[in-house]
Amino acid sequence: MIWVLYGLAFFWIAAGTLFILYTEESRRFLGNSMAKVNPKFLAFIPMGVGILLILAARASGASWFILILGLLAIVKGVYFLFGPRGHIKALFDWWFKSAQDRTYRLWGLIMVLLGMVVLSWM
Repeated sequence: MIWVLYGLAFFWIAAGTLFILYTEESRRFLGNSMAKVNPKFLAFIPMGVGILLILAARASGASWFILILGLLAIVKGVYFLFGPRGHIKALFDWWFKSAQDRTYRLWGLIMVLLGMVVLSWM
C-alpha cells in the first residue's frame, strides 16, 4: 500500500505546483470540470481517498498523521454527501468563482508541503 502514499504525495505536489504557478488556469479548469458534476457524486472521491489513506497508514513512518488525513478525507466526503445542499453549492461557488488568487496559491503551498511531508515520512 506504499504506492498509494507515493501516488498521493506526487499528485499533491504536482497539483499544488500548478495552483501556485498557473492560478487562473487552474481555477478555470476546475470550474469547468466541476460545473455540471453533482456534489453527491464527488463525495465518493474523498471518501475513497480517505479509505486508501487509512489502509496505507501502516506503510508510513508517521502512521498517525496519515490516519488523521484519511479520517479528514472521509469526513469531507460525508459532508459532501449529507451536508446541506445550499452550503455545499455556496462553497463550490466561492471556490470556483470568487476565491482570491492568494487563496489558490496558499492552498497550492499547503498541498506541496503536505506532499513533501508524506514523502519524507515514508
